[in-house]
Amino acid sequence: MNNNKYIIVHKIKMIAFIFINRLYKYNALNISLLKQLKDCLKYIVNDKNIRIIVFIGLGKNVFCVGADLKERLLMNQKNINVFINLINYVFNYIESISLPSIAILNGMSLGGGLELALACDIRIALNNSILGLPECSLGIIPGAGGTQRLSKIIGLSRAKEMIYCAKLINGIEAYHIGLVNHVRHNMYEAISLVFKISNLIYNNGQLSVKYAKRVMNCGLSLNMNKGLILERRNYNNILLSKDRIEGLQAFYLKRKPTYKGY
Repeated sequence: MNNNKYIIVHKIKMIAFIFINRLYKYNALNISLLKQLKDCLKYIVNDKNIRIIVFIGLGKNVFCVGADLKERLLMNQKNINVFINLINYVFNYIESISLPSIAILNGMSLGGGLELALACDIRIALNNSILGLPECSLGIIPGAGGTQRLSKIIGLSRAKEMIYCAKLINGIEAYHIGLVNHVRHNMYEAISLVFKISNLIYNNGQLSVKYAKRVMNCGLSLNMNKGLILERRNYNNILLSKDRIEGLQAFYLKRKPTYKGY
């Protein structure tokens, strides 16, 4: 099974849909899948026609159930460290790349599966999806960013309860606590929302979105004063761009701007 294509990419206009394709294992993450995802992301980032990345789990009622624990049982400590280093690298890369990312949680999103979604900018869940970080029930803790990203997204107290109790919640509850941005009844509605959000992003300045993402992500680890300095530095960079002039001219002439990304 090592020759399977675990990551499938389908491009529609400016969107790269990344499908997790390990159905017989509920899209569980193993080293081969993570390496394919890493290579896929490197390729997409260099594609100038792609402006948004969307993650979806193939199969019914499953996004990704996290690490392949049966495979983990067969690993020695060296291989476990290789896996942990790789999954953290890939998820950190997803968070740091300039392209906005969206995760459609179309079913079970557990452990590393939810941690992947937490690394994305926007999350959309189906009503009946199941989300959680159950690691404490397995004698471990989240190890791919879950303790840090979850607490920043939903607040420290709620994150502690979810992690301590290995609590599983559905998409509706996830929306109410701010874990996901939107909740929808089915995939048709979720995909329609993705296109709506993507069009709104696409019509705005590419540089503006890039710098806004950078400043917001980096600012989370800074105090207010340093965050404001970072914001001003990146704002000054945009002032030198042709896109800024285009935006002003389009506003003045009451026409739609044509941004070039420089």
